[in-house]
Amino acid sequence: MTLVDVHLHSRFSFDSDETQSNYIKKAKKMGAGVLGFCEHFDYDAYLYGDDIGLCDLDTYFETIDSLRVRHPDIKILAGVEFGYSEKAEDKYIDLERKYPFDYVVMSVHTLPKYGDFFNGKVFEDRTLNGAYDDYLSAVLKSVLSPAGSDIIAHIGYPERYCEKENSSLVYSEHAEIFDSILTAIIETGKCLEINTSTAGLEKDFFPDTSVLDRYIELGGKKFSFGSDAHSAQRFMDKADAVKTYLTSRGIEKMRYFEARKQVEYSI
Repeated sequence: MTLVDVHLHSRFSFDSDETQSNYIKKAKKMGAGVLGFCEHFDYDAYLYGDDIGLCDLDTYFETIDSLRVRHPDIKILAGVEFGYSEKAEDKYIDLERKYPFDYVVMSVHTLPKYGDFFNGKVFEDRTLNGAYDDYLSAVLKSVLSPAGSDIIAHIGYPERYCEKENSSLVYSEHAEIFDSILTAIIETGKCLEINTSTAGLEKDFFPDTSVLDRYIELGGKKFSFGSDAHSAQRFMDKADAVKTYLTSRGIEKMRYFEARKQVEYSI
């Protein structure tokens, strides 16, 4: 079976101009029977004063409903990506109660005082390990947050924006905090995302294979796949590399979510 890509961004996200219809066309062309949008609702960045737009969720769901009627031959999932911050938790809890999300993706994009990792500020006056320790501490909080989530996304995100040498976020350098994160993901029943948005890096996906190997060693079996595409061109990007890795580790199934319920499928 084709992997199910559940991390797609369209014009409902502040950093994409793509239409959802173009993703659907691409999915049908590739023979995919399911796809999932998870538009940005980064209230964390909004609270830090970043000038970004928040997803118009009312219009988003109206559009999804219309697309489902027009394309009954493919399953279209409506997810959301929350940018984690303790100060944003109450907002996210309210949104979960109000809207019928199929799934919630939780990501850490920002740190207090520094903002989003993409601006590189967190690396200017910190050691690399210090910056990563702060990031991983926030990831652990996001997993345990009362703002419910189904998928823990792109662990390793800061690597995209670090210009220091040997900046790969590997298990051995942060073993204790990684064990806490991975154990929490397992104990809370969430899925660990394998994310292939790694342009410019010498790897096909996040988290690093050393982290994924440890997750499996600890008993983790619940994975979701996300290209983190912001254009239809990247739909299902590097899916073959993900499948090859997982099958080499004895993992034959992955998951997506519908109405907040996990759906297991064979890869």
